[in-house]
Amino acid sequence: MENKISVVITSYNRYEYLTQAIHSVVMQDYSNKEIIVVDDCSDDLNYDEFKMRDDIIYIRNEANSGASMSRKNGYRVATGEYIIFMDDDDYYTNPDFLKKTMNGFLNNTDISFVSGNVNVYDQQSEQVLPANKLPFYGNVDREEYLKGFQTKYIKPYSTFSTVFSMKVIDKIIEMPMFNDSSIYLGALLYGKPYFIEDIIGNYRVHKSNMTKALNVEFILQNLKQKKDIKDAMLSQVSFDLEKWFYQQVKLTVDYYLRETRPQLKSAVAVLKWGLQNMKKNRLHFFLDWLYDLVYSYRATRKCREENKYEA
Repeated sequence: MENKISVVITSYNRYEYLTQAIHSVVMQDYSNKEIIVVDDCSDDLNYDEFKMRDDIIYIRNEANSGASMSRKNGYRVATGEYIIFMDDDDYYTNPDFLKKTMNGFLNNTDISFVSGNVNVYDQQSEQVLPANKLPFYGNVDREEYLKGFQTKYIKPYSTFSTVFSMKVIDKIIEMPMFNDSSIYLGALLYGKPYFIEDIIGNYRVHKSNMTKALNVEFILQNLKQKKDIKDAMLSQVSFDLEKWFYQQVKLTVDYYLRETRPQLKSAVAVLKWGLQNMKKNRLHFFLDWLYDLVYSYRATRKCREENKYEA
């Protein structure tokens, strides 16, 4: 008998994307699945349609709560032994995805998640483009992958490309931030990854998901969670955790300063957090921060000058 897979799809005011995502799950050649749509308080009346469908469990947040809380709300009603967290703008193209991921679980007892490759769908050009491929296939050495997570080895695209063991998610669901990087890092604390070579779907790139303004409170919470994960790894790994922590913090801070271009007060708050919470590599962190800050300042000034000339 097939194990049950819960597919949690979070959505906010993207009815057409959501419809395509749901259809791609329905078309999976795997019968024992449930589709849970978490509506993050959309004001699109078309969403009422999903309340009437027998093949969907529809829940609506009382207020706009964001992706992390929406995923948690979907988890709370899920009844599967395995679970997927899917964003409404992504969709599957391989009808055998669920079946193939379950083969990975059935043949291995210490797996926390199974992931596949994806293509990137550019909404503006309507082109399907190849994406970076996963670094390994089959059973993956957990410590090696953790050591190079997002530095030497890419993480899976989003979380729609991954089936997680519900037993593992049970152990990490209380993490304050439940975004994709945190979910993967948390899951790696409790088991190995397993990767399949198949391209399973399309990760959609569009204007509203390319660059998002992130406030400093969000970034500081993200950094704190990475520190909590590092502390949880102390007795599990043999590599240099302080170096790993520096690299993980650098990834977050680089993105924040370069893409969000925050005010100096917010940038300094991030610097202070890093200096207070790193036992090593403080000088490297400060120099990285300063370089990114100068980059951000120059990019902002260039943008303003271009806008002035256009006006």
